[in-house]
Amino acid sequence: MYRPNFYESTCFRCNEIVYQVDRVGPLKDFTFFHSGCFKCAVCGTKLTLKTYYNNQHWTEDKEVYCSSHVPKIGPGHLDNSSVGIRSALNVPKSNNYVNEQIRGYARNSHETEPAFLFITKTCRALTIAAALLARFIVHLQWHCIHDLS
Repeated sequence: MYRPNFYESTCFRCNEIVYQVDRVGPLKDFTFFHSGCFKCAVCGTKLTLKTYYNNQHWTEDKEVYCSSHVPKIGPGHLDNSSVGIRSALNVPKSNNYVNEQIRGYARNSHETEPAFLFITKTCRALTIAAALLARFIVHLQWHCIHDLS
């Protein structure tokens, strides 16, 4: 197993040797910084081990950031392709047709009446819409949690 030499490490920011008395790290993927080089990659604010952040969305990014400049996923967007509620509600209408593979044979005469079929299709569309809405709410909660951190 490879073990990096912690006594002669190079600073990620300036590529100079970092000695133990002036070293911050190891951080992500065994990166080290001089205490003077341990600054936000965007604004240059001096950081500490309690105030630095890594890019959580791109694992190859070994830079350090302050809380204001840590990369975040932007706000999501909604359109007809991201939420299929419209398509679920615009189900093509069938005239008194009951899919017997799904519903079984219509034993009672009321099961083929237009009112029963309308209620059945409406319930099916609402069930699909509720499932899509639940997925959307989970998606929003995930973004809220990750945008706050």
